Amino acid sequence: MDDHVNFSDAEVALRSFVRRYRKVLSGPPGDDAWERLVRKPGAAGPSALELGAGAAASLQGLAGLLESLPRTATLTVTTPPAPTVSATTAVDAVIDSVAEGATAAADAVKARRGDDEDRAVTVDGHRTTVGAHVNGVVQATARCLRDIEAATDPNC
Repeated sequence: MDDHVNFSDAEVALRSFVRRYRKVLSGPPGDDAWERLVRKPGAAGPSALELGAGAAASLQGLAGLLESLPRTATLTVTTPPAPTVSATTAVDAVIDSVAEGATAAADAVKARRGDDEDRAVTVDGHRTTVGAHVNGVVQATARCLRDIEAATDPNC
């Protein structure tokens, strides 16, 4: 996606994250080696599971922003922090969190359909537009997906 957001493309990308994150985070049931791999810190620091939790928080924050648009004149929002991933955090719980966030964000984008694309908002202390923020979250979530793929590559 480029700097000009197409809300239809954003919706499709957001919906695809449900399947794509499930694919990269799911391993064979009961595979202890896979469990260790998704929990192992990657080259950039966070584990695949932590990256997934961070993506879920960003997606949920985007959904919250878009859902609040009709109710408020000015928007200043803070992206929720990624939940802490512990040794007992289930991989399926992170996958479900990504799925919930991506679905909610896609539904909210569909409901807006560009009506508020140029509307000014402040996100995490930075002035931007709704369209630019949608674009940024989609791009960041796609980059996170690539980072998870790299972190779970058994050849690395």
